[in-house]
Amino acid sequence: NAGYSNGHVQPGTQLSWRFYNNSLYEVVVKYLQLIDYYGYGGNKMYVEKTVSAGSNTGWTITLGTAIKAPKCKVVYEYRGKEYYDICGHMFN
Repeated sequence: NAGYSNGHVQPGTQLSWRFYNNSLYEVVVKYLQLIDYYGYGGNKMYVEKTVSAGSNTGWTITLGTAIKAPKCKVVYEYRGKEYYDICGHMFN
């Protein structure tokens, strides 16, 4: 359950993400980072997690401060190159 007030997700709220590797190769998730409505990034959560081809994994982050419309930036390595994806936010 998300604490939501005045356009912000409140501290103590837990946000969960799943990372699905639908490729034929393993992927190494390097880190996750919350990005707010304005595009500012918070602290990075380094995970260095190998996700096998066709599998998935997930994480839960507990917010320490209020954040407007959070999104998650996922930085990963695929076949020797680093990429990132920004997951859509759950709140407007």
